[in-house]
Amino acid sequence: MADNDPTGPGTALEIFNPRLNEDNPEPRAMCILLLDTSDSMNEPKAQPPIDELNEGLVRFVNDLREDTKAQNRVELAVISFGGQVTVEHEFSEAGDFTPSTLTAGGGTPLSGAILAALDKFDDRKREYISLGINFYMPWLIIMTDGRPTDLPDVTAAALERLQRWQAEKRVTVFPVGVGDKTDFEFLRRTSDRPPLRLKTANLREFFEWVSTNLKKVSDGANYASSDQERAEGGDAGEQTPLAPPPAEWFRA
Repeated sequence: MADNDPTGPGTALEIFNPRLNEDNPEPRAMCILLLDTSDSMNEPKAQPPIDELNEGLVRFVNDLREDTKAQNRVELAVISFGGQVTVEHEFSEAGDFTPSTLTAGGGTPLSGAILAALDKFDDRKREYISLGINFYMPWLIIMTDGRPTDLPDVTAAALERLQRWQAEKRVTVFPVGVGDKTDFEFLRRTSDRPPLRLKTANLREFFEWVSTNLKKVSDGANYASSDQERAEGGDAGEQTPLAPPPAEWFRA
């Protein structure tokens, strides 16, 4: 069972039926991209942010495919939040992942999207455990250019669960704010890591940085057979040292 049942305006959860390649015995590095596709991502500019986001996703996936281990070990999923929470892409190995083109519109149900992503991690972990597949600490990348429009109780539930999961070494969260209208105070509450502040022109470079670090993680041995094993410590509970972000991506 999920920890919470997020409901409220702007939250439309789907039933998750991820397909797992049972013939692949490699440990898995899960990464969910939680992406803002609200109205503000379609602002009229020389290149709207949503277009840069789509270009960054393509480059991100292509980069992972160039690494033999990463394309078999990294599993990606995409959840968007623009008007409602939408599973854009179920978990699949990076080598088989083809990103769909995202479109922008609607409000920003970010908190509902967070809860949906954590439910999705739980579902996938159960599959791994049932098949004896080890897994690295999952990554949740939260990218937004605004503030949540969810009901207050949904936001409170999302923050409580995120903070608890991180304390239990069940997820690593990377919060990213795009532009000057981002609610960085909210993002600070989502993660043990301070949020990155990006300009839209940095989106493609950001995804290159993510792929570089996912390849580092998937090349390591910091995987475990369960959340309990990870929480008990040892190498499985440690994070692979990551390449630092470029200096111009100053911390918010």
